[in-house]
Amino acid sequence: MKKVIVSTIVIFVFVSGCLVFLKSKVREKSSDQIQIEQMLKSFYTEYIKVNAAEKLDLVKGDSLKRKYCTKQFLDRIKQDTELDYDPLVNAQDYSNDWLNTMTIEKIDGKHNNYKVCFIYNYDNSLHCVIVNVVKQSGVWKIDGTKE
Repeated sequence: MKKVIVSTIVIFVFVSGCLVFLKSKVREKSSDQIQIEQMLKSFYTEYIKVNAAEKLDLVKGDSLKRKYCTKQFLDRIKQDTELDYDPLVNAQDYSNDWLNTMTIEKIDGKHNNYKVCFIYNYDNSLHCVIVNVVKQSGVWKIDGTKE
């Protein structure tokens, strides 16, 4: 009887320890992370739709960039005279099909870096852009991109 009680206690302690360990490994999204992911989803959804439209609306595209990107980032883009693609999507063309496969996730260990990915419809390859965000006047904005 004593062995059964000891065994039960040992199993209980072991299972409790495992549960505590697993719970510590499960990360809950912070409110900042939720806000950033919502902002990125809103931006990329609107931006891709505007740029993939048959009739390109440059005014709306520029307005979206001013709303969602820092002035410093937009200035860096403007100064790069050799740039022949859109660094926000790392592509020259756009497709509404990207919206069906778009994913956004925080990059572990990287402060405020997120990976925005979608499938290129012409070759079914996964395409990702690393997006850096900063908070300006209480609002999260895109401050840089890289492949």
